Order: sequence, then structure tokens, then C-alpha cells
Amino acid sequence: MIVLDIETSGIDTGTAGIWQIGAIDLENPENKFIEEGHIDDGDVIIKSALIVTGKTEKEFRDKAKQSQKELISSYLKWLKTCREKITLGHNIGWDVNLVQNRCIKYGLIEKFREVIGQRTIDLHTIAQEK
Repeated sequence: MIVLDIETSGIDTGTAGIWQIGAIDLENPENKFIEEGHIDDGDVIIKSALIVTGKTEKEFRDKAKQSQKELISSYLKWLKTCREKITLGHNIGWDVNLVQNRCIKYGLIEKFREVIGQRTIDLHTIAQEK
């Protein structure tokens, strides 16, 4: 099982950029992925994202960091090292949907389909039930 959390510049899956992806393989906890990239020039940054992250717009758009496409490609490559592809996280459908949307944008959708499991577990829903 993969625990996934992404950090973005906003909440709209069509306009927000992904600047960080963090994941851990629960079957092998030493197998972790945490990388940052810069968001695209056209991505929207909402004020609350700056407040929550403590980052500036300049940091979100820092071209010295890898691009979102490179960040997502690295994440998909890392996923190949994981045996079980069930993904879990807080409001995980949103995270997976945003990664998928970006894969479509960058022409990575076939790679996405190769490594993303169809099953997800939403920890927010489980917490509400408890």
C-alpha cells in the first residue's frame, strides 16, 4: 500500500499546480518518495496556499527546481518499485485526480495507467466513520 500526499498551489484540480509529492510504501517503509518541483507559469496560486505552506509565489515558481512533469515522472518511476498499488491518504481521490489530470496534460497518462492502482482508501472517510 502506498500512502500519498501532494502539496499544491490551490484547490481547483484544473488550475492548481503540484509543487511537492510525498509517498511511502507501507510494505517497505524505507522506500519513500519526497520531491519538490516548480509549478507551471499558468498555474493559479491562492493566498491560503501561501499561508498554509509558508512559501512565496517565487518559491512555487522557482525554475531551479525540476518541472512538474519531471516531478510526476519521477513519482511514477518510483511507483514501479512498489509491489502493492493500493493508494491511501486524506481525501485521496482529490490527490490522485490531480496527478491524473497533470499526466493527461503532460502526455504521461499511459505511464500513469501502468503504475497507479485502481483501488484507493480515503482516510478522511474512515475518520468520519469512527
